[in-house]
Amino acid sequence: MEKRRNRQTYMQGIEKLFSRELLTVICIMALLAIVSSIIFAVNSSRNSMKNYLNSYQREIDAYIAGIKGEATVFALAMETGSLNSYDDEISIAETIVNSDSHIAAAYYCHSDEALSYFNSTDGIWVPQEGSVFTDRSWYTGAMEDGVYISEPYLDEVSGQFCITVSEEVNIDGETAGVVGIDFLLGDITDLVSRSDVGNGYLMLASGEGVIMVHPNEGFNLAKDKSTSMSEAAGGGYKSLYENPGKIHNLIDYAGGPKTAISYKSDVSGWFLVMVKPVISVYLGVIILILLIIALSTGAVILFRLYNRKRCGLWFAPIEKVSEMVPLLADGNLSLHFSDDTDIDEVSALSDSLNKTVEQLNYYIKDITNVVTGIAGYDLSVASDAEYHGDFLNIKDGLNTILDKLNDTFMKISEKADTMVSYSGQIQKSSEMVAVGTSEQSLAISNLNENMRELDAQIKSIMDNTQIAIDSVELTNEKLEEGGSKMRELELAMDKIEETTNSIDNIMKSINEIAQQTNLLSLNASIEAARAGDAGRGFAVVATEINSLAQECSKASDSIRELVETSKQTVARGTDLTKIASQSLKEGIDISKQSSQKVSEIQKYVGKQKDAIESIDTLTGEIVKVVENNAAAAQENAASGSDLTGCANELKNFVEKFRLR
Repeated sequence: MEKRRNRQTYMQGIEKLFSRELLTVICIMALLAIVSSIIFAVNSSRNSMKNYLNSYQREIDAYIAGIKGEATVFALAMETGSLNSYDDEISIAETIVNSDSHIAAAYYCHSDEALSYFNSTDGIWVPQEGSVFTDRSWYTGAMEDGVYISEPYLDEVSGQFCITVSEEVNIDGETAGVVGIDFLLGDITDLVSRSDVGNGYLMLASGEGVIMVHPNEGFNLAKDKSTSMSEAAGGGYKSLYENPGKIHNLIDYAGGPKTAISYKSDVSGWFLVMVKPVISVYLGVIILILLIIALSTGAVILFRLYNRKRCGLWFAPIEKVSEMVPLLADGNLSLHFSDDTDIDEVSALSDSLNKTVEQLNYYIKDITNVVTGIAGYDLSVASDAEYHGDFLNIKDGLNTILDKLNDTFMKISEKADTMVSYSGQIQKSSEMVAVGTSEQSLAISNLNENMRELDAQIKSIMDNTQIAIDSVELTNEKLEEGGSKMRELELAMDKIEETTNSIDNIMKSINEIAQQTNLLSLNASIEAARAGDAGRGFAVVATEINSLAQECSKASDSIRELVETSKQTVARGTDLTKIASQSLKEGIDISKQSSQKVSEIQKYVGKQKDAIESIDTLTGEIVKVVENNAAAAQENAASGSDLTGCANELKNFVEKFRLR
């Protein structure tokens, strides 16, 4: 219904078609009128602005032409040779300066740098010796162009901006020098500043685009700055400088759309620019365009009203038929389309629709008969009505459905018998599977219990192994401590051996001293015998010394024997200490190996414990799976029983249908 609402009637389509055609024609005519008006207005505005601009430009050109005329007269006077002295040159220069209050100076520069110069302020001016003027722009410009107009510059004498007009002096085909006239810009700038162009303004720029006069003081030529057309207003005037003589639309310093035109003087090479708001230039054409649009809109509205009224009269019968057709589409077959009209096409359409309604009622009656038979479990009915055209497909479809239903229900009856047989077998198999899975579940549960006991035993082994590892580690610590003490004992035995050797050396020294003392006693006895009675006391001393030496020798021998015995004992003790130390070291190594082996045993037992835990987990999962299988088998057995009941019900249901 939504799509139907969005559609349009035939009358609306024809009405829109006529309206669209008329709207197209009116739009084309209006567009042509607007374009023509715009072209006319643009040309008129451009011509008006050009004429207005030319009136000011002629005044400026006339002033410049007068200055150029003065320079030409000055140059001709030099070329004729009538002025052949410095005083004559100064005299004509003074005459030219006095002829116009805005001429600041007049001068003639010979090609040999001789200069005759007169200005309005100081009169005659004499340059310093050695001054060079032939490289100045006013001189070289005149040499190149014949007549040269300089860019504005600040005159040092008057403090005002000046322009120099210079012209070449040619005598007998050779350059004799250049005459020059400096004039103030006062009159020209005043002329542009006082110009009345309504809500617009004039702008004057030099040949190189330097702005000399502008309503914005920030752009005007000043002592300390100058602004070019390419720079001012963000480059808005650049197109006026590059393409003079054409209308340009721009955004100037004050903002807002503007229309502007520039004119480049053939006399001075300067640019005079007029700028006006777009609305003031194109106001007339805007009003004309609005008027054209208003007239076009009115014409369209009037035609649409007329078109709608006429189309309503033409298409009323068709609309009446179109209003009844949706009722037919909604299933109302009691309709009758009237043919009371003088339009042949509408009358033929009504007759065709009435025949269509009668034929649909006939077909629906036959289809209802077949469907009612099927609803009453009678699949032996058939469609016997006479169908025509594409409606034959309905009859073929009904008969095909009946054939398919008869064939399907016959097969369902056969399959129901088979299903009853199979469902009994499935029930018995499921019951057997349920019993087997229950026995498997019990066996796996016993296995799971045994695995838990084995896991507890292995855990006890791991605990005992850990105790053994701790004992071995303690033994290792004690053995390490005994090994350390044995090493200290070895060092002590080595120290005793060194001390014994030192004592032996000392005893040798004592023995040698005793021998020397004995020899001394003998010599003393000999000397005492030679001395007679006088040496008798000395002989007694010598005898005692000899006795002492012998005693010392005996004691030394005894000590040497003891030291020798001690050395042998120390050597034996050292050997035993080394043997004990080596045995203790080997015991430590064996203890460490034992500790390592016990750790490995503990590691292997731990892996076995993990494996047993994994087996225990898997066994638990298997128990769950087996229990689930047992439950599923029991459910399958119950489902088999239900399936048998369903198959019997299906067989009973199929038997209700009367088949062919």
